[in-house]
Amino acid sequence: MSRVASNPILLPDGVELKVEGKRVTASGKMGELSYAVHELVRLVDEEGAITFIPEDESKEAKALSGTMRALLYNICLLYTSPSPRD
Repeated sequence: MSRVASNPILLPDGVELKVEGKRVTASGKMGELSYAVHELVRLVDEEGAITFIPEDESKEAKALSGTMRALLYNICLLYTSPSPRD
């Protein structure tokens, strides 16, 4: 597993996460955004701690698990605080 993917995401206050199959939707006070998790990555939700696990031991699956974790983490941060440009 990638070093990035091994760290769970703890959802900040005010962020709601919906998981429907491979589609993840994050919503908060700043809006809503959804994206599809890659087929080589499995999303596990354990009481507010989200982890991404590769479906197999391939190098691509391990890399994508870290990428998917980083994307969701950035989405959660986006919807909890306004952009510094605002």
